[in-house]
Amino acid sequence: MTSKASWSIYTTSMKKINSSSLSILNGDKFTIMSKNHFVLFSNIKGGIGKSSLCTLFAHYLTAKGEDVAVIDADIQRTIARQRTRDKESRPDDKLPWEVYSIFDYNDKGEIEKLLPVLKEQDGWILVDCPGNMEVERLIPVFQAADSVVIPTTYGDNDLDATVELFVPVLRQINETAKLIFAPNRINESKAQFKEEAKRNRDKAWNKVHTYGSLVARIKDSIVFDNSRFNTIDPLNHWQANGVMHCFDEIYKELK
Repeated sequence: MTSKASWSIYTTSMKKINSSSLSILNGDKFTIMSKNHFVLFSNIKGGIGKSSLCTLFAHYLTAKGEDVAVIDADIQRTIARQRTRDKESRPDDKLPWEVYSIFDYNDKGEIEKLLPVLKEQDGWILVDCPGNMEVERLIPVFQAADSVVIPTTYGDNDLDATVELFVPVLRQINETAKLIFAPNRINESKAQFKEEAKRNRDKAWNKVHTYGSLVARIKDSIVFDNSRFNTIDPLNHWQANGVMHCFDEIYKELK
């Protein structure tokens, strides 16, 4: 188990957000939606696809007719930067969902003032969180979460860091949020599919099932590489098939 002091501290000089409203990226307009779900995509481990899964899930929800807004709380601003590029290259395309970027993590009080505004909006609010964060400044965001989607791999290091470091700290902050573990970027060859893949999943289940749900895995695939990552195009046939089982289970649990 770890303490809050063990988390890395970011120091930034990012643009300060207004205390009474969201910092809106490039003029995206915040609209009233239909039912509130406040979902974080988070894990202490970096490079396991939090931003990609958040983006893909936003497309998945939109295809179901759901209203979606994505809050980019990642210091790398992966989704926000991609939305900027998408709008610059395709200025006439309709945006399927909205993106907002929180540019300043330094003032916990300002974030606390923004959260009631977020929670009053109807629809699905997806928050892409940093991979390595200073928890004290993001405590209000984690406290507000109804659920947390936790991408992971089947690797021992990733699973152990998730359940031994991330989950205990998260539970200190939010005792009630539903936790959903989403195996992502799982490399499975045909030879290992039946036996080794089952052993890997059983191992993952044994490590996480006391904390939350383990949903179907998303296989590592070229259809999810960075060259196909954007915030405008709906999921193509291969992407939709690749995320279907995982996202259907997440949607069922959260709906």
